Amino acid sequence: MEYQNKTYNDAVETLNSLQTNAKILELIKKSRGNINKYSLPETLDFLRRLNYEPKDLNKLNIIHVAGTKGKGSTCAFCNTILRNVSIPNKKQLKTGLYSSPHIMEVRERIRINGEPLSKELFTKYFFETYEMFEKTKEEAVKKEQPEKPTYFRFLTLMAFHTFIKENVDVAIIECGMGGEYDSTNIIEKPVVCAITSLGIDHQHVLGNTLKEIAWHKSGIIKNDVPVISANQLPEALEVIKERNNELHGKELIVAEDLRNNAIFKDIKLGLSGEHQFINASVALQACKQFLQSQYNVNIFDNEIVKGVIKGLETTNWPGRAQVFYDKEQTNIKWNLDGAHTVESLEACTKWFKQVIESADDSYSKEYTLIFNCTNGRQGIVLLKPIIDFIKPYTFKNVIFTTNTPFSKTDSNIKDFQNFAHPEDENLSLQIELKEAWETLDPDFPKENIHVVNCIETAVKTVHNLCPSSTNLKYNILTTGSLHLVGGFLTVLGAEVV
Repeated sequence: MEYQNKTYNDAVETLNSLQTNAKILELIKKSRGNINKYSLPETLDFLRRLNYEPKDLNKLNIIHVAGTKGKGSTCAFCNTILRNVSIPNKKQLKTGLYSSPHIMEVRERIRINGEPLSKELFTKYFFETYEMFEKTKEEAVKKEQPEKPTYFRFLTLMAFHTFIKENVDVAIIECGMGGEYDSTNIIEKPVVCAITSLGIDHQHVLGNTLKEIAWHKSGIIKNDVPVISANQLPEALEVIKERNNELHGKELIVAEDLRNNAIFKDIKLGLSGEHQFINASVALQACKQFLQSQYNVNIFDNEIVKGVIKGLETTNWPGRAQVFYDKEQTNIKWNLDGAHTVESLEACTKWFKQVIESADDSYSKEYTLIFNCTNGRQGIVLLKPIIDFIKPYTFKNVIFTTNTPFSKTDSNIKDFQNFAHPEDENLSLQIELKEAWETLDPDFPKENIHVVNCIETAVKTVHNLCPSSTNLKYNILTTGSLHLVGGFLTVLGAEVV
């Protein structure tokens, strides 16, 4: 096999060549997502070029998760619950988990037993998948079909290939931005479908109203398959119910707060933030359905529930309400959250309030915000909840940066290359964010608003603003984008988890 002479960097560089560029992304936006209607038939063609049929995916015993907020966290809760339960006469379950985006390295998107694929395994399965498309591209061209799938579709197909080869007992699959036309939706018969909290996001593809978005997200519902939903706003729940009837779902279960059950009344989740109880509650119900269906096991049996509690309490999911202590300047505590919608930023600032209020007297009462958002998002809309919800506390300094990790382009890691949203050398987005902040808070000192060209410079700026000579500790909030958080963790020297 040719891949034996390839490296992980070779795999990532080849994968990046499949990214949708900014020009094509603009066409998708103008089409209001109609181009994506071709996603499923094309993805099915690609699946068959890998010598799989849709029914082959059924052996993966899939939990399929869609939603606007908390998809990744819900998947992480499902994974740790199922890893920790002890099923009679059965060894520990082997889990596969597919999620997006990655935080630091692309191999995080495909996990076995909660761990990112090793660089060796990622390279192996990447080139096995890639070579199959190479071998069949001439026939595809004759049929006027694409030679190779785009970035996300490729990773979706590679994940299915990996999980089949690794013979997992369960595959937890997170949708991309939608549901109905999402490439993960080639799954014909999942064990259970789950829909996390819905909100307004990706309007250029999914629509401008909650009802339109709920229609797309609930497109993952399948015939005679149970559906778990977070407790949604009434207009969203109404659409989910209608689609469940239309698509002949088995039953719709709205997940109530797990703390209403005495067993979990005082539980301390592994993920911080009050909003994580919504995600944990959806995950609990999804796992309940899965264990009952696959192993005829009641999740509340004494021995089983011990594993459930352990799973909920030990769940880790990078980039969400994550704390990282600076290695170089130990008086700096980085509070990182990839929130990128109004609702998730509200949850993020509530979490940061809790961080501030629980800090002891050794911490400074001056806080620094670092922010960036993906091109095209409305900065003034996203910054407003940060200003509103952080009151009565205020930030002393605000830094707007790009998602680029390092100032030297040759030192920037291939996992962070993004052709869909190339960085603007003129920092026009960051300047727009600065102007939005000044509009929202006209009394904020202009000299305390910083615009920088990369994350490395942002870190140096914070080090200068928070000198260790003061004997004070400092809380820094970094939010607005998972890509931003990943870049910070990379520059700060965190490990891939």
